[in-house]
Amino acid sequence: MVACELAVDRCPGMQMFVKDIMRKAVCVEPDVTLAVAARRLKELNIGCMPVCSGTQVLGMLTDRDIAMRAVADGRSAETMTVREAMSVGALYCFEHDTVQTAETLMKNAHVRRLVVLDHRRRIAGIVSITDLSGQSFAAPSVRNRRISNGSRE
Repeated sequence: MVACELAVDRCPGMQMFVKDIMRKAVCVEPDVTLAVAARRLKELNIGCMPVCSGTQVLGMLTDRDIAMRAVADGRSAETMTVREAMSVGALYCFEHDTVQTAETLMKNAHVRRLVVLDHRRRIAGIVSITDLSGQSFAAPSVRNRRISNGSRE
């Protein structure tokens, strides 16, 4: 049984939308150094940031990107830019999509986060597997996966 079906079973006619659970997205610019981006991730206690140029989303930068593309290769975070380490492109959903749609997108693409766009295709927020698992309507498979993986967002 999927997340929204659980909520609908308890409250007929009720659907949860991504806009109801998304968080504000904190973007990083592509020409910022990884050191600056890493400090921002740490200060905000988050694991990723969309990489944006104006209103256009260019990709995502995760703490893993920094570790694998800079630190593990012996490159300096003080000179390497976000553009050099980011994952190009970003999977997205819309703020008016159902939570079930977001969960399905994450599951099918094997990702933990989605950029959320508004109806004009501008960034509106971000939603993560943690956002889904923290809700009472989340499917047991999502909650169990977070617990068994010991993951942190």
